[in-house]
Amino acid sequence: VVHMAVFGVVAATPEQVWSLLTEYGSLPAYMPGIDSSLVVARSDTSCVVRQVVTTRIMLPLTFRMDLEFVPDLGSQRLRFRQVRGSLRGYEGHWEIAPGGTGSTFLRYEARAGLRRPIPGFVAAHIVRGQMERMSAALVGELARRARTTGSTDCAVGERGYR
Repeated sequence: VVHMAVFGVVAATPEQVWSLLTEYGSLPAYMPGIDSSLVVARSDTSCVVRQVVTTRIMLPLTFRMDLEFVPDLGSQRLRFRQVRGSLRGYEGHWEIAPGGTGSTFLRYEARAGLRRPIPGFVAAHIVRGQMERMSAALVGELARRARTTGSTDCAVGERGYR
């Protein structure tokens, strides 16, 4: 099982960040490695999104999964879990909180279990690279949206990985 976490402060409002995180169908347009992301079911309390994700180290590894997303506006968390797919398990959450004037604290935590054994140092390299690309893509898309709406540019004020 691989544990991953990334956090930072972005120069965007919590509403802008929440909107971006819950626009599941737009992920392939800006998120590296997400080949497709399609909402296949929706209820009052959750949404199931079918994703195809490819990560490249030496050879491409492609994962297909259906993820259930459960937004909790009270705690500002977007929980997710794999309900079907090529990983042994995948679950976690996004959490946002106001970070000061026009900024938002953003945290992502997840656990993933692979069906194929991969040496720990290789898994760590894949995860760290994916976290860096994901962070940069989110900040870049928030900045792009800010420029098109006339808001201030978005940037990571601080970032951490675990």
